Amino acid sequence: SPAGREGTIQPGDEIISINGKNTLGLSHSEIVSLFLERENNIDLTLRYNPDKLDAFNSANRILVLERGSEGYGLVLVTSPNSPAMITEILPGSPAASCPDLHVGDLVTKLNGIETFAMPPEEATRLFQACSEVQLELSDFEDGAVELVTINRDVGDNLGLEVGVDQHGNAWVNNVLHDGNAVGLIFPGMQILAVNNNVTMNITQNQLVSVIVQQPPTISFLLRKPALIAEDNETETGELPFINDHNKAVDDFSIPAE
Repeated sequence: SPAGREGTIQPGDEIISINGKNTLGLSHSEIVSLFLERENNIDLTLRYNPDKLDAFNSANRILVLERGSEGYGLVLVTSPNSPAMITEILPGSPAASCPDLHVGDLVTKLNGIETFAMPPEEATRLFQACSEVQLELSDFEDGAVELVTINRDVGDNLGLEVGVDQHGNAWVNNVLHDGNAVGLIFPGMQILAVNNNVTMNITQNQLVSVIVQQPPTISFLLRKPALIAEDNETETGELPFINDHNKAVDDFSIPAE
């Protein structure tokens, strides 16, 4: 079915809006009418089944962050497929002074509210509503996090082989020797975000689409496994622990005009 091919909709998901219209309080017949308004594509806003959150709910930490004169000092990116993620911490900010806050942390709750599939405007409202925020953070993986930015010209390619495992995590499976990513990105790195697009709990097609749609300057937020964190001379090639990933081989080159 079309819903099955979409890849992320699951039984138990709550439909928040259909084609931009809030479903709160609507009858079954009214909801069916909204589905029938369009012949082809429909736009759904979903709150995912809470069972999907199980993978992110282990080893949670709760921190309270006070607002500074210029705000909290962190960039929080929301996603329809995962909890919100911290992709940047500004130097000299309240967030930077907190030793337990790191780039790559998942914020599962913001002031007690689940961030899974939270609209960005709702996250902004919660930050602006008070002088301090409570963050519930998930420590779901080990490994250092780094931001890698690559500038490409027309005809250049990244030379990446990427994949998504059965849990929806995105990985670098291989780095081709003639690509821009050589020496910067290594096999076995987990792709957390691409230009502030969170790449967790996604499908293979969604991952490839996110990368292909980026401008010449592309930034990857990557988590390095201990193997790579200790030894950056790891050979480019498939590593045993990612052989079961779905694979997409693409040089992700910028087409000529």
